[in-house]
Amino acid sequence: MKTIGWKYTRFLLLGLVLSGVIQVLGCKDDTETDEVIPPEKPIEIDKTYFPENTQPLLDDLHKKTVDYFWNTGTDGGADPNTGMAFEGADRRGVVTSGGTGFGVMAIISGVERGWIDRGAAAERMLKLVHFLGKADRYHGAWSHWMNPSTGEALPWGGLKGGDLLESCLLMEGLLTAREYYDGANAIETEVRDSINSFYQTIEFDWFTNGQEYLHWSWYPAQNGQDEVFQLPIRGYNEAQIAYIFALASPDHGISTAIYKSGWLKNGHIKNPQTHYGYNLEIGPDKGGPMFLSHYSTLGMDPRKMEDQYTNYWEHVLNHVLINRHYCVYDAPTAHRYDRGVWGLTACYGSAANGYKARNPNNDDGTIAPTAALASFPFTPFYSMEWLVYMSKNYSRMNGKYGFYDAFSIKENWYANRYLAIDQGPIPVMIENYRTGFFWELFMTIPEIQTGLRKAEIYTPDYETGFHLAKVDAKSGCYEAMMHPDKKTYCIDFYLEDAGAIAFELDPMLEGETISLSAEKEYAAGSNTLAFELGDIIPNDTYTLVMKHSSGDITLKTRFH
Repeated sequence: MKTIGWKYTRFLLLGLVLSGVIQVLGCKDDTETDEVIPPEKPIEIDKTYFPENTQPLLDDLHKKTVDYFWNTGTDGGADPNTGMAFEGADRRGVVTSGGTGFGVMAIISGVERGWIDRGAAAERMLKLVHFLGKADRYHGAWSHWMNPSTGEALPWGGLKGGDLLESCLLMEGLLTAREYYDGANAIETEVRDSINSFYQTIEFDWFTNGQEYLHWSWYPAQNGQDEVFQLPIRGYNEAQIAYIFALASPDHGISTAIYKSGWLKNGHIKNPQTHYGYNLEIGPDKGGPMFLSHYSTLGMDPRKMEDQYTNYWEHVLNHVLINRHYCVYDAPTAHRYDRGVWGLTACYGSAANGYKARNPNNDDGTIAPTAALASFPFTPFYSMEWLVYMSKNYSRMNGKYGFYDAFSIKENWYANRYLAIDQGPIPVMIENYRTGFFWELFMTIPEIQTGLRKAEIYTPDYETGFHLAKVDAKSGCYEAMMHPDKKTYCIDFYLEDAGAIAFELDPMLEGETISLSAEKEYAAGSNTLAFELGDIIPNDTYTLVMKHSSGDITLKTRFH
């Protein structure tokens, strides 16, 4: 343990200097002018990422994105007659299934934060289930897009039919609402009963078409062509939630064998790869667009998901870090990305580029804010770094309902409009970061528990240590900031067995060791170490030490 640090040495030297000055002054002639020793300049603390600065930014973004799904005005994202979400605020003749599911969760977040009255939100839900009960369904599945006036399916790819995945993204929000609106009054009771009926009548087994996997969509015979099942859902993508729902369906379920053949591709989901120092065990090269990892984990908690192929927290976290690392360090210079400009996923594009699913292998210089902002639970500092940078330097892209859907600095272009399916993950994931609310609620849903069990996905047994932290491959540090609401640094750790643990910080340069927590008993499993700034110097690097009976466990950390 270091006993004399730079702070102490600095004061000692200053004392010696002052002592020498006093001696010299004592020998001077009285006619000489005394030399004035200026006081030492105090250390300037960078408070950019302190809660007094980050909380207002996060509150503003959180509320704006909730408002998008609550506001039924002429520029709002919600249809006043049905409660459905418009495809975009500028596309008011089209409502969308998946975006509505995300919006249902966003509104619940607004209720939890006191921005929306619970009774009014329940009434909106009643209006929504009334519409969905009358809308076109195809073997229980709604279409991707619908006419808000009639509920009639609108063409997707030129055909009208049932979109299983979009229906499951909608159901992700509906089942969350069923659990949340648990009151005994007539409105909340009808909401729950309607949602139960919807879920039980989705014919997941129909969407296999007799194959060993689910299909994305089914279109009945139309326009002179026969019925068609399209897009087998096989391998890692955003559709894992559809398989979990299908496994748990009481009357139209699928078998575990179909899950293994479909989602897991009989083991061929495995695709080990390493990029920039981050490992992926499954999924496309470099992880693909970020929505692949976001959509299903709006509700399902990846911290509690592991199968024989991957730990899902590790997968999503590394997916985000690869996406960011590519943008910040490896993308073409002409794109003009940097530490505050990153995030590739599906989004609008300029007239020259259009809508596409952008990723490190398909990058035209277009950034989608949802990629970084919906990653808050996984990379809170890097997501906040994005928010701070963009708020300071590109405030024109931050509109009434948050940041517009996409922008390209290279092309001096931004979308100036919103897209529901990009907007929705932002408030939901911000809530998961701030409180864990949706993850905690969703994982208690009986159908989710059944689906995960049948999929042979279990809560991981982590090794003792800082199990959720990931050291940045470039800096070699875990980047930590104070939680905006809790106003403390919060670092999760895991114990295989209960025991007495102490924590301390060892400065990488000169300085005294800082005790964070005296030895005390912690339970086996997940725990959180919370501590204030204290003697920590922001932007300095320390070694965080867990004093464990089997030996010290360390995490190189930079505190912001």
